[in-house]
Amino acid sequence: ISNVVDTLFANGNSTNHDTTPNNDGWNFAENFLINVTPATSITNSITEIKSFELEQNYPNPFNPETKINFIISRSSAVTFSVYDMSGKKITDLIDNKFYSAGNYSLTFNAQQYNLTSGVYFYKLLANDYTDVRKMMLVK
Repeated sequence: ISNVVDTLFANGNSTNHDTTPNNDGWNFAENFLINVTPATSITNSITEIKSFELEQNYPNPFNPETKINFIISRSSAVTFSVYDMSGKKITDLIDNKFYSAGNYSLTFNAQQYNLTSGVYFYKLLANDYTDVRKMMLVK
């Protein structure tokens, strides 16, 4: 698109300056044309991130390694933690680090923490967003 032409309309307002609707007169600005020239450096490959999202790990069940994807919609201090079934924290894979908006992927390796088979939870905290998902380690 090289040029786009659009019409802007003005709002009207009362001109008799009293507190009643009687004898109100309205004035309007004239309509006028504007030309809009899109920026040439923007391409269709840019994807707008509209929400926070914590995806299910893959594979699940896993042994010993699994991948976890998450999306953050705006720059945030991010904490990403793993917990056992009793709620005891195993580790912080990310500990209050600043991330820009975007798509991210983590790899969790249960061997690093000498974990046994069982159910574990992972939690993403970014700004006001919090989500928890369940994953299963099978040895």
